[in-house]
Amino acid sequence: KGEYMATNHRQTKARIAKEIVDAVYSRNGRFLKKLETNEATKLGFSQGVDAYIMADENTIMEKAKQALRQNRDKNAPKLPDGQTSPKRLSPVPSRQ
Repeated sequence: KGEYMATNHRQTKARIAKEIVDAVYSRNGRFLKKLETNEATKLGFSQGVDAYIMADENTIMEKAKQALRQNRDKNAPKLPDGQTSPKRLSPVPSRQ
């Protein structure tokens, strides 16, 4: 992120974003887009079911660059009341 923010060169920024996208792909990662309810229904999904499709390359690149531009510290997410850690944690059931 530091390298991305330090440059004003558009092609350098695109290269950095592409390296990140490629790193995700190299680990068998995917970039998904949530379908709107009407789109999911047209494809045969039941009402109320969340459905996803693979995002197109342009969307992936734009989202990667957007994530690099954002002024958020990944290790200290901001919560609604400005604190850095939640007051309480909700238990997450384990899968068996």
